[in-house]
Amino acid sequence: SSCLARGAAGGFLTAEKLAAESAKELVEIAVPENLVGAILGKGGKTLVEYQELTGARIQISKKGEFLPGTRNRRGTITGS
Repeated sequence: SSCLARGAAGGFLTAEKLAAESAKELVEIAVPENLVGAILGKGGKTLVEYQELTGARIQISKKGEFLPGTRNRRGTITGS
């Protein structure tokens, strides 16, 4: 039987999927507040396109959530 672990989304991951998830890299970047709109695009369309093209997961912190001591939002890119 396969070893199972509970995934972040609530589903179950097989040992193979779990290994693939742990092989992913996580990069955090500072995103100046005035560039967030250009990265997201209208209704988030540009960000979705970036994710589809790269296979990476891209997140930007919520409005008003800045990196400590800055006016930059936290951008997180996860992928292989």
